[in-house]
Amino acid sequence: MTNAAMDFPNEIARQVKLEIPASYYYWNVVRQPLGTTTTASSSSSSSSLFCFLQYNATHHVLEVIQDNEPDDGNVTATILDVLDPEDMIGAKLVLEALLEASDSIPAAAAAAPTTTRNNNDNEPLTSTLVNRQGKATLTLFVYPKRNPKQMSWMEWCGWTTTSSSLSSSSRQPRPNPAAPSYYQDKAMAATQKWPRQAHDRSFVVAPVEDLQQVQTLLKALQKLAAPHRQPQQQQQQQQQQQQPPATATATTTATTTSYLVIINPFSGPNRNGKAIFDQHVRPMLEQTGRIDHIHVCVTTHVGHARERMAPRSMKKNNDNPKKDDENDDKESSNITRDDPGCYDVSYYQGLIVLGGDGIFHEVLNGIFLDRNDGASFKLTYGIVGCGTSNGLATSLTHASHELYGPITETFLICKGQSIVLDLSHYETLSTTTVPTTTTTTTTTATSTTTTNNNTAPTTTTTTTKSYISFLTYAYAMIADIDIESEVMRWLGELRNDVWAVVRILFLRSYPATLSYLPATATAANKKNTNFTTNTINTNPPPRLVPPLTEPLPTSNDKDANMDTQNHWIVLPDIDIYLLWISQVTHAAMHTCQAPNVIPGQGVLELFLVRGPPAVSRWRMACILLGLEGGTHVTSPRVEMIQCTAFRLEPKAATAAAVTNHNSSAAAAAAAASKVGRNVVDGELVEAGPIQGYVWPRQIRVFARSSSSSSSSSSTS
Repeated sequence: MTNAAMDFPNEIARQVKLEIPASYYYWNVVRQPLGTTTTASSSSSSSSLFCFLQYNATHHVLEVIQDNEPDDGNVTATILDVLDPEDMIGAKLVLEALLEASDSIPAAAAAAPTTTRNNNDNEPLTSTLVNRQGKATLTLFVYPKRNPKQMSWMEWCGWTTTSSSLSSSSRQPRPNPAAPSYYQDKAMAATQKWPRQAHDRSFVVAPVEDLQQVQTLLKALQKLAAPHRQPQQQQQQQQQQQQPPATATATTTATTTSYLVIINPFSGPNRNGKAIFDQHVRPMLEQTGRIDHIHVCVTTHVGHARERMAPRSMKKNNDNPKKDDENDDKESSNITRDDPGCYDVSYYQGLIVLGGDGIFHEVLNGIFLDRNDGASFKLTYGIVGCGTSNGLATSLTHASHELYGPITETFLICKGQSIVLDLSHYETLSTTTVPTTTTTTTTTATSTTTTNNNTAPTTTTTTTKSYISFLTYAYAMIADIDIESEVMRWLGELRNDVWAVVRILFLRSYPATLSYLPATATAANKKNTNFTTNTINTNPPPRLVPPLTEPLPTSNDKDANMDTQNHWIVLPDIDIYLLWISQVTHAAMHTCQAPNVIPGQGVLELFLVRGPPAVSRWRMACILLGLEGGTHVTSPRVEMIQCTAFRLEPKAATAAAVTNHNSSAAAAAAAASKVGRNVVDGELVEAGPIQGYVWPRQIRVFARSSSSSSSSSSTS
């Protein structure tokens, strides 16, 4: 039980009378007083029936109880509704002024006996409190899981809104806490991967003289819906936020929470990133009541997100950003506004990406490669999948025991709980050939100048390029499917299935030498820290491989700068049909290529299909069909290997078949057909030799850990 649950003011909540919503009349669960009807349209019954909120410490739920208190004092409790605090993201109290006070006086109050009073005092004219000047509405923002079997065909097609109407609320299952297995069934439903839908509860507060008790109840409800973290994780986040990066000239105050939202309006076949933000993400973030500023950056070109991550000088009055918001956007009263572009990324506490995996790839490479000030350790990342594959968003919802979707992914962000993820560092060789006027031949470690009698002299320069990855590295069949199916991008995720048939019919294999460092070898060195903790590793990650231009260590080598030795396994001259290296469970919404991956474990899952002997088309088709449910791991031709580093050296690459970025697209495609494509996080990089190694626990993302999910469901 959390501190918010233990401190919930049940006594004060009982004194705050709430009018029973009309949806409870539809359920026909309201116990009517004598002489009243059960119709929701009866104004007399709705004005004379009240309820109150109570926290049930036994089952850890919030109950809506009808206020049945007859004249004899015997209270009969009728539970109208049961809310799980784990499904709540916030609460709000709205005060509404009534312009015509005479129309707001109920008939029962108007007919109440009057009392005589002296004109010199301030006593009321009636003995009953009357709502003459306004009304207060208490709204609880709840997003419970819905059983797909109980959804209408319109809801199944996604034709719903964020706000709950009477019709959508009335279709919710009728609560029956008196049933013996009610709470067991509710706890079982919490573990199911069902879609979440909005089911807000709005209560009109009964007329009161003072709203102090209502405000106390509101703060308790907001605290109950707020994220509860482990003490160690909360202490580390506070320390990281109190230590600003060296390049930042100013930071936000401790009481200000600001989020930066990056939207790619061109992601996915529907290109609906902005629509998803306006329909789901923005309203839900504002409903939490815990975010002060939301800045929205809509990308306009490739690389825009990476450019936004670059260091920049912030405003002089950055300590008071609310003043800037009021001056720049006076006509808007909400907390969301366009990104001014002048705030450094270290100003924010959260960074949310709406798009595919490619836009998140840009963000991480901009933060980790273009700046070295530790700004990433302060941020908590969130992603709402709007692309074609949405591998990271699906992996985070899978780790949280949720079903992927915009509402669910935004719900995880609003709850504020987080887990840590590993990153990986990849290195490739980039070769550039340019004409030169020299006539001599010289060779260095990075460049070679040649002269030929029939051609002009050229200079070839080889440099090492680095990439940061959070998802997968693909080679051979998967890389071919991903890149070649771009011509059918309008099909969405279905394009991968269609092109997979083509690649099975025209099966390819790529000769190469694969070397990898098993995860058990790194653990034996006892130089890596414990991966079970949910804390970010702020220390520089150890380098597990030598530079790509140097050979791997042999059994007799020992390098003090290397974190491991003597444990490399080499597979020389193999025919690779499929090579997929993952650090998440899903590469796409319906592709579970690494079902055994645990977030933050500090390993890479190597998925390999190789020859000789050759793999038949039928066997390869069975392997690809098993990707959706993760059953491909049982295939006899599939090798699943856990490693911490690897190096791939295509055989054709030794014959200078590395892609030249100055060459034409046709020449690059021809070189890729010989060497094979290297695809990192769905992005095509240089062909040829490549190596990578894991960076343990580098970023914090919005999601629920398996332990917190299981504990919350078991206590309900």
